[in-house]
Amino acid sequence: MVSVELTDMNCLDFMRRLPGLATRTKIVLLAQGGGEYLAHSLTRANYHGIVCESEEGLESLGAVIDRVRNGIRVSSQTLDHHRAGLRNDPRAFPKLLTDCQIELLACLSHFLPDEKIAGRLGCSVGTVYKHRQRIMQKLELHSAMDLVSYGIRKGFAAVPLPEPSIRHRAFP
Repeated sequence: MVSVELTDMNCLDFMRRLPGLATRTKIVLLAQGGGEYLAHSLTRANYHGIVCESEEGLESLGAVIDRVRNGIRVSSQTLDHHRAGLRNDPRAFPKLLTDCQIELLACLSHFLPDEKIAGRLGCSVGTVYKHRQRIMQKLELHSAMDLVSYGIRKGFAAVPLPEPSIRHRAFP
């Protein structure tokens, strides 16, 4: 059982490492809520079941674990709804933004200043500024506050920040 709210490590990084360490492990996630960013992030994750506490509550956890134990992949209705919306919307953020721009938007949604974002993502403050402007153009937003508000609405602030970068990153 993995909580999406790990405090010392990004949950998705943990989930990517776990199958190599314990090959027969089944991963069941417990999420506090399910925004579009979480739905997008989990598309690349290897998990067997997910419970959105705000939707199903903890009482459904036992049923989800039983279904996973029987080989059935269980997904939250909220996350399924968000995934379908992202697939069907030609202006959905995963279709418009690069992975690095999505990470930058996550940092902005956590109210990090440009200097901290640059340090986390391994780029200069000028690069952060330039790509914030590019993201705003792609999403057709007109101010930094609109961008932060967009990120919060889409669930970026509800998911842990990306791991700090060790090297410079290239932003397309």
